Amino acid sequence: MTALLVSCSADDNDLRVGRGANDVDNESLLPIKLAVGDIPATRASDGLLAENFPSETGVTLVIDGNEYSYKTNEPGQMMTCTSTTAPFYPIDGKSVSIKAFYPPTGDGWYNRTTIWNWGVSADQSSDANYKSSDKMYATVPSSYSGLDADGKVTPTKDIVPLMFYHLMAKVKLTITTPDANTKIYKVTLNSVKTKYKMDCVNCLAYDAYFDTNNTAGVITVYNNANGATGTVTCAAVFPPQTIGTDVNFITVTTTDGTLYYKLPQSVNFTSGQQYTYTLSTYVDKSGYKVGNVICSDGTFCEYSKVGSKTPVAVVVYVGSNTANDKFKKGIAMSLSDAWYGNIHWVSNGASKLYNPIQCQYINSIEDGYSYFKSPWIDEIRSGSLYFGAFHAAYVFNKVSEYKDLVSKGLSGFFLGSSYQWYQVLQSLGGYNNAEAYNKLNNLFTSVGGKALSGYYWTCSEVDGYFAFAVESSSHKFVTTLKTNACEVRPILLF
Repeated sequence: MTALLVSCSADDNDLRVGRGANDVDNESLLPIKLAVGDIPATRASDGLLAENFPSETGVTLVIDGNEYSYKTNEPGQMMTCTSTTAPFYPIDGKSVSIKAFYPPTGDGWYNRTTIWNWGVSADQSSDANYKSSDKMYATVPSSYSGLDADGKVTPTKDIVPLMFYHLMAKVKLTITTPDANTKIYKVTLNSVKTKYKMDCVNCLAYDAYFDTNNTAGVITVYNNANGATGTVTCAAVFPPQTIGTDVNFITVTTTDGTLYYKLPQSVNFTSGQQYTYTLSTYVDKSGYKVGNVICSDGTFCEYSKVGSKTPVAVVVYVGSNTANDKFKKGIAMSLSDAWYGNIHWVSNGASKLYNPIQCQYINSIEDGYSYFKSPWIDEIRSGSLYFGAFHAAYVFNKVSEYKDLVSKGLSGFFLGSSYQWYQVLQSLGGYNNAEAYNKLNNLFTSVGGKALSGYYWTCSEVDGYFAFAVESSSHKFVTTLKTNACEVRPILLF
């Protein structure tokens, strides 16, 4: 793509050596006519977002150290620049240096001799934020025949080409849904260093680092509250850096939950290059069946087809009544009790965990997963004595064969609520029905797991001193003091 640059504000005298604007006929001066193109590797115009250089796009020109605010004319049109506000070649015939910069910042960064810190937008789902992040500079290419020995442009009636180079690396994503029932809501890049140092003299971006306000390095690439089906194409730019295989580089939020993509090998993302990833949000739903197992790699399968994989949980409920807005496919339970054995809910029985919205009934809607976002999460993770049952369930996620489940789009293990236990038992025949408990135990033992035996904590509080527990042998829910000892059977959502 080529476009003419037309000056929209400049000092008439900057490049008219020895003469003023009123002392000369404009027709006797040579206007500096410029065409602009770019290296296409990181263009925003390749079917992703609006072009960087459509008509009226602002570009900053620096000619012999003087700054001019330019805008592009219609792409492809090569109109002569004859405006009296346009710069002209010096009347004495001297050559000039010409550079251009985008986006125009108006702060003269391109004339600075010190190192500056810059950054890209953390939300590039909008055209404006994408463009403002896509920092570029332009020079006259060395192949242009009108350069003198110092690389400056000699006066000419011809149009002088400027070639833009991108300082950022670009990731282009093409994501396809498997059917009309699956929607894509949000796409992010993760663990990306969004800040960088800028060598303004040599136009180099280097030493990328994490923004203190965005330490997770998240860049929103696509965001649609209504969701989209079919194919979503989106892109983001960021400073050059290396990203390894140990992070969830791409996250896609869909109807089927949150999906993750890890790089198969470390990638050195370099300036001016485009990296394309074509992904599908297909999820094998055939495994969403009561009695199937979840393996340590996050896959669902029949127990007879486990092979060399390690089963870690069994599907005990399939349906949307999980009490969680993110994980709405079903509930699974670990194949064994927590390793700590009988343990208290909290150690002192006080109202430290008191929930203002008390669960007066076992089917009061409550999500055990929400405690992972509670004010007490640090204590739950650390194993504080106040949180015995919670920590006993949480620690499952630290064991090697369980720790990748979250990265595969599952919730990870936690202490389930009475509502979540209720949904499981109701689906198997009734929460107070011996048949339901027998079916649940058969699900465990049929895949090599351990049957329930005794009392099992839920996360649901009755008040500051009592919580609900499941009594497996008498087939009912009970309330018991939080300082009593009960077993913990961790659950997870999908």
